[in-house]
Amino acid sequence: PHSYAQPDQVVVTHLDLDLATQLRDATLKFGARGVPILCMIDWEAMGKYDAAARQILTQMVLTNHRLFREVHVLTGSTVVSVGVSTAGLATSLVGVELAGTTSRAEFMSKLAAHQAR
Repeated sequence: PHSYAQPDQVVVTHLDLDLATQLRDATLKFGARGVPILCMIDWEAMGKYDAAARQILTQMVLTNHRLFREVHVLTGSTVVSVGVSTAGLATSLVGVELAGTTSRAEFMSKLAAHQAR
């Protein structure tokens, strides 16, 4: 299965183009408010993704880079980590930090630091 439910969340284990399109559209709608977005993305359970899904999300950040403050991604899969690193190289060219980590403690520390601001 591509996803499963937990008490307060849906866990996606495979990111496909349909879901990436929905994420893109929701993010752009939120970004229309004019406040730079800090994205904290927990993809620890995701083991794989469709290449088109990664491309659509990376292109969203590249095209709309002024909407993004930073993007931090928690990953648990080597495949997903490599994709995040590749996207991060591209987004760095337009001034958006897109960084991945496999450490939940590091991810939560970044979130706490931003919440304290």
